[in-house]
Amino acid sequence: MATYLARIRVYAGKEAEFEAVARTMYAATQLEVRCRQYQYWRAAEERCYYTFAAFDDYDAFLDHQISEHHESADFGPLIEDFSLEWLDAVPGASEIATTQSFELSSDAPATKRRHQGMLPLVLQAWWPRP
Repeated sequence: MATYLARIRVYAGKEAEFEAVARTMYAATQLEVRCRQYQYWRAAEERCYYTFAAFDDYDAFLDHQISEHHESADFGPLIEDFSLEWLDAVPGASEIATTQSFELSSDAPATKRRHQGMLPLVLQAWWPRP
């Protein structure tokens, strides 16, 4: 499993446009067979949103990143700031499985390698591992 929480701040006046793109992305991502959760939320802070997502593994996340619907989504001119934090489930307190490490195959496409470089999977040292 690979699970994250992303914090997104949009430019002033771009909220409605961002939410329209988010709805389109949400609908398309629901069709990805290796996506377990994918949701957008408005934050308490003005112009801030959160995305919570869980994929079967990091490879499924990278497939999402290079999907046609993700690559064609025009988020760039809408987002002022973005941060992504990988999460790890607390066993017995989450329906989502523990985030696992993942090695990208040597023959992975360049687009996957580019996204791996931009959003690497980070497992924290304090997270217990089986």
